[in-house]
Amino acid sequence: MRPTIVGKGLLTRRLSLSVPSLAIVLSILIVASCDSDREVVGPGSTPIVGSAIRLLVDVRAGRVTVAPPPASTVAIKDESIAPSFALIGQHEIGVATSNFFRSAVGQFTPHRVRVRFDIALTNKLLNADLVPSTFPPPPSGVSEVIAFPFATDPSGLFGLRVRASSDWDGTGAAESGSPHNFFNDANCNGLTPPGDCFRWEAFGATIEPGATTAARTVGFDVDFRMDQFTVYVVVAADINERPLPTPAIEALRPTSGFLGTTVIIEGTGFAAALADNIVEFVPMSGAGSIQLPVTRVTPQSETALLTASLPSSPTVLPVGVYRARVIVSGRASALSGTTFERLLTWLVTTLAGSGPGFADGVGTTAQFLEPAGLAMAADGTLLVADRLNHRIRRIDHVTAAVTTVAGDGTAGFADGVGSVARFNFPSGVAVAADGSVYVVDTQNHRIRRINPATGVVTTVAGDGTAGFADGIGSAARFNFPTGLAAAEDGTLYVADPSNERLRRIDPGTGAVTTIRQFVGSSPLAVAVAPNGTVYLALVNEAQGGWILQLDPTTGVTSDLAVGSLGFPAGVTVTPDDRLFVTDQVDHRIRQFDIATGALTILAGTGMAGFADGVGPTAQFAGPFGVTVGANGTLFVADRGNNRIRRIQVEGF
Repeated sequence: MRPTIVGKGLLTRRLSLSVPSLAIVLSILIVASCDSDREVVGPGSTPIVGSAIRLLVDVRAGRVTVAPPPASTVAIKDESIAPSFALIGQHEIGVATSNFFRSAVGQFTPHRVRVRFDIALTNKLLNADLVPSTFPPPPSGVSEVIAFPFATDPSGLFGLRVRASSDWDGTGAAESGSPHNFFNDANCNGLTPPGDCFRWEAFGATIEPGATTAARTVGFDVDFRMDQFTVYVVVAADINERPLPTPAIEALRPTSGFLGTTVIIEGTGFAAALADNIVEFVPMSGAGSIQLPVTRVTPQSETALLTASLPSSPTVLPVGVYRARVIVSGRASALSGTTFERLLTWLVTTLAGSGPGFADGVGTTAQFLEPAGLAMAADGTLLVADRLNHRIRRIDHVTAAVTTVAGDGTAGFADGVGSVARFNFPSGVAVAADGSVYVVDTQNHRIRRINPATGVVTTVAGDGTAGFADGIGSAARFNFPTGLAAAEDGTLYVADPSNERLRRIDPGTGAVTTIRQFVGSSPLAVAVAPNGTVYLALVNEAQGGWILQLDPTTGVTSDLAVGSLGFPAGVTVTPDDRLFVTDQVDHRIRQFDIATGALTILAGTGMAGFADGVGPTAQFAGPFGVTVGANGTLFVADRGNNRIRRIQVEGF
């Protein structure tokens, strides 16, 4: 809780800085005086904001607490003053500890208890020194910042039952803690000060920005019959403004990001008020600038921090490299040496699915159970191998309506029309140029075909027995095949991981042949580019996952992204030579530029979970199949979340 402290402080300053602009001025530290026979620990460090600190001193219980504000405002000389100065009533006072020492009754003055505090001041102004006040004037012969701790009894009368100690700081030195009246020293009268006469403590001629003074001891003599009394501390000082520095940028964090990214600018000379800071991004070409909204400023630290947000519109801040500039009150920093690259932004949303189960429906009313392989038909229809539902599903790309194409939900094997057919953990799916849908029926060790016109399911290759054999149709054998791709000429490519082979099926004869064996490595997924180049996702224990590029005509291969992938469960290729890979163990979608060899994270935080959002802020759980549709939109089978996710580039 942050209690409201009422009353007017006596911190004065030049009129050149308007009063409303100063919200935080001072920090006052109250700690214990430990030179006597009792020390009591108070409530801890709770910063409070107001014109003075108000503490409730419980003499009998031996504790100090922050007191609630009184019903009426306590004002200290809140009256018209000379036009050259202004009275400031807003500053911050931090109570680090509310310890205090209580002496034995009668030790110093008969029938009185001695209570002492240590007080230190911190200047929290950024560009101004605290110097001795000219209004009110300091005590005669004193040129220091002074503080006036004073106490009231429950009746609100000063000096009757609580008064400044005759031995204020325990040293007996008259020059420290002598009574002082704000306007007329002659009215002060020893231990019974009338009106506005208080004892004071000096804290130095100049308190620089961020500096904390040495502690000073103050004390009160209290009638031993009193249970509680209230202490106020007000400070008298002038503010000498320093010339505001020109802002300077030291670093940008991060150095690249997507639309909506939060950018932290490190530097010096930033203004305390958000509205006084302007952040601009300037293209490397130097033409024009884009202003970013400032969301936070932390100027109190040695290195100031500005937090700005990239806009959400791609037209406001186009893809490119920028340097930053900060402008404060018309003073502009030099362009940052560190650059920021605005990256192409991808947005992840949920197309269909809401959790484990089976249900046809529209969008999130549908349900899947560990969806695996994906394929895109020519008309934009999305085919899904719904593995644990043992079905092949279809999603309309316009309405997101999910229907079942084939399979009755029971694990088994049967050819037939639609729901008469049965599958056993179908893991991959591909669509040929003629519209035929091919399915990797993993635990049946077969490759199946769905006729696009009749819905009849037939077996293309495999006899249902796990093993290895090249041959025609049912003479061939597979061993838990997982991945499947169809070339434009109808050739099928099959990832046969347990056999450590890449297989090919001739569309005319049904002959199954082996393209290549990978000893010690398992091919997981396969994709075919429009020019016929085959891309195969592989994994082994020694080097993790990678992509193999294969020219099926010449047999020439190249290894891509070696050791950079965890478990590449799905791969797809675009006409402009980009690969998109689902990394199942890293829960990310990655992009590989074939021309440059650059591998980037497209989406996913690296932690399993579920969240739609921009690129790396989205979450997946064991993503499996991936395919690309119109306008470069990606579709991902989010196996662990039982959903089909859509990843769209900005602008679509």
